Amino acid sequence: MSPGNQVLLCLLFLFSPKLLTGSTENVLLFSITSQNMARLGVINRCERNLNLEIADLQGRVLFSQTVQKEKSYFQLMDLSKMPDGRYNVKLTGNNENITRQFKVSNGKAEIILEAGEVPPSFQAVDNNTFGLIYRNTKNHVVHISFELNHAIIFEERNLTDAPLRKKYTLEKLPKGNYTIKMYAGPEVYTYSFKVD
Repeated sequence: MSPGNQVLLCLLFLFSPKLLTGSTENVLLFSITSQNMARLGVINRCERNLNLEIADLQGRVLFSQTVQKEKSYFQLMDLSKMPDGRYNVKLTGNNENITRQFKVSNGKAEIILEAGEVPPSFQAVDNNTFGLIYRNTKNHVVHISFELNHAIIFEERNLTDAPLRKKYTLEKLPKGNYTIKMYAGPEVYTYSFKVD
């Protein structure tokens, strides 16, 4: 991943939770920003409390939170001060377990992708053209959106190609700072660019 690419991986509820997790009951939200801040959250739609925890691989719990039934919970967390190592983010309860993994190395936090999952490649072909390549080895349904000031300017939904190759012309876009979001299964990949 090039340093200029800010890649955030997370579960989001912009689309149906059933689409993302196979369940309409609850959703785990987890992403890491380039400033090593974790965005952590749960949307609990079931009639039972859920347990959210972060633990190292030895089972030592570093963070624990009970999410009340039919409530949502959100928190920002600084990961830069955590000891080097691998960690699990677990959401348990309602006969369902959701786990995400991340690692910290020299104060830098990074989400660990599932085996075989490769992030997409975002590339500026020239000043007016942008390209995206995604292997899509798990045959995810992919959604792509271009956002300006958190408003969707353009989107493509229900893409299933494997590999997925897209090229976009930028010349008719209004000036501003854009974010491209690509939703692939439970992951969200982002890329920022500017149109002058």
